[in-house]
Amino acid sequence: MDTSWSRVCTFDYNELKKILLQRGVPNEYLDDADSWRCHRKSYKGSDRCIFHAEEKDPNEFLESFKKELERMEREDEVIDFNGFIFPVAIKLEVRVFGKPISFVGATFKGRAEFSGVIFQENADFTGVAFQYGVEFHMSQFHKNVSFNNAKLEKRGIFNLTEFKDIVYFIKAEFEEDVFFYGATFNEVFFIKCRFSSSIDIRNSTFNKWVTFIDVTFNGDVYFTDCRFNSLINFRYCAFNKQARFIAAEDNQGYLGFLSTIFREPKTIYIIGYPLSKVSFLLTNIEGIYLVPARTGNDEILDETLMRMVESEKAGGSDGGNPTDNTPKMIREFAKELESYLNPETVHAEYKLIRKCLEANRMFTEAADLFIKEMKLARKLLRKTNVFERLAHHIYEFVSRYGESVNRPIILAIATTLLASVLLLPYNPGIDGPIPLHLLLTKYLENLEAVSAVFFQVRSFKDFSFLAKAPIAIEILIRVLAIIIFGNLFVAVRRRLERH
Repeated sequence: MDTSWSRVCTFDYNELKKILLQRGVPNEYLDDADSWRCHRKSYKGSDRCIFHAEEKDPNEFLESFKKELERMEREDEVIDFNGFIFPVAIKLEVRVFGKPISFVGATFKGRAEFSGVIFQENADFTGVAFQYGVEFHMSQFHKNVSFNNAKLEKRGIFNLTEFKDIVYFIKAEFEEDVFFYGATFNEVFFIKCRFSSSIDIRNSTFNKWVTFIDVTFNGDVYFTDCRFNSLINFRYCAFNKQARFIAAEDNQGYLGFLSTIFREPKTIYIIGYPLSKVSFLLTNIEGIYLVPARTGNDEILDETLMRMVESEKAGGSDGGNPTDNTPKMIREFAKELESYLNPETVHAEYKLIRKCLEANRMFTEAADLFIKEMKLARKLLRKTNVFERLAHHIYEFVSRYGESVNRPIILAIATTLLASVLLLPYNPGIDGPIPLHLLLTKYLENLEAVSAVFFQVRSFKDFSFLAKAPIAIEILIRVLAIIIFGNLFVAVRRRLERH
C-alpha cells in the first residue's frame, strides 16, 4: 500500500538557516528556533510539502496556497511563509493582513505583486529572493518591515507605497531598477545594500530619519521633487554613476553626506537645498553641479553642528545658540558626527563648496562662503601669531577679505574727510571762534592736502598752512592709503576675473 501521502514535510529551521546563510544573512542575526519546523503533508511522496518543494505543479501550488493562506488568517498568530518557494507569479492584491507576516528565506521565481496590500503588523522579508521583480504599488506598512539581505533580481516597484514605521533594507541587493514614485517613508535604514541598476525615488515624502550606510549605487540615482521633513543621511556610500538630488519647493529637511564617494562628479546634481541644511563632511564634491536654494546659505550645516559640539563640551546646551531653534534630530546628528567635526574639516568643506559654486558661476554665494572660510582659517591660527591675526582682522574690516569693492571706497572717503577735520588745529588762523565760511575754507584747504597725501602725490611740506602738522599723521594716512588701495585692487581684480 502506498503510504507516501502520510509523510510530512521535513523542512525545519536548520534548513531555513542554511538558506539564509547562503543569502548572506549574518549568523548573529539568526534566532535560535530549533523547534520550528513545517508539519504540512508531503508533496507527491517527497520530503517536502508543496510550499517548500523545489519542483511542483504551478496550478496545484496556487490552489493550495489560497487555502493555506485562508487557514493561517483564521487560525495562526503569524502568517508564516518562511522558506516558501513560489514557482509562478503571485498576486496578493488589495488585502489587509491584520497579523504579523513573514516571508523569511522565501523564493519568488515569478513576479510578486502586493499592490494595494495593507500590512497592519510587522512584515519580514529577510533573505527573500525576488527573481522576477516585486511590486508594492499603493501598499501600506503600518509597523516595522524588514528587507534584510533580500535580493531583487528584476525591477522593483514601490510606487505610492506608505511606510508608517521603521523600514530596514540591510545588505539587500537590487539587480535592476527600483522605483519609489510618490512613496511615503517615516524612518528608513539602507545598510550595506547594493543597487546594480537605477533607483528612482520621485515626489516622495520622508517624515523621519532616513539612513544609507555603506550602500553602493552602481546605477543612476534619482531623488527628485522629494520632501525631506527630517534628515536623509548617506554615510560611507558610493555613487558610481549619475545621481540627482532635486528638492521639492516645500522641502524642509536636511541632506547629509559623510565620507561619500562620487565616482563621476560631473553627473552629480544637487539642486535646491540650502547650504545651511546640507553636510558634505569628509566628502570630495569637486566637480559636482551644486545649485543651492536662494536663501539659507549664510553658513554651512557643519559649522552649526560644530558649534553645538563645542558648546556641549564647554558645559553649555547641546543645542548651541538657544535662538537657533535647532530640531532635535539635528542635535542628535551633531553627536553622531562629533568625532569628525572640527575647524579643520569644516574649513576644508567651505573651500570645496566655494570652488563648486565658483565653477558654476555663482559668485555672490561663493563670496559669502569665502568670508566664512577665512574666519575659520583665522580660528585655526595659533594664539601666538599676533601679527597674522591682526592682518586677518584688518583684511576683514577693510574689504571683507577682498570680497567688497564698496567698503574700501567708503573707507578712503571717510579717511580723507576725518583727517581733514583732525588737522584743523594745525592750520593757522584757527584760534577761538571764527566765522563758518572761514572754517569751511580752512577745511577745504586741509581736504586738498590730505587727498594729495592719500594718493601719494604730495607731502604736507608742500602746503605751507600744514607746515606744523605732525609727520606721524602723514605717515598714518599713507599707510592707511596703501592698505585701502591694496584691498580695493584685490576686490576689483576678483570681480574682473569672475566675469
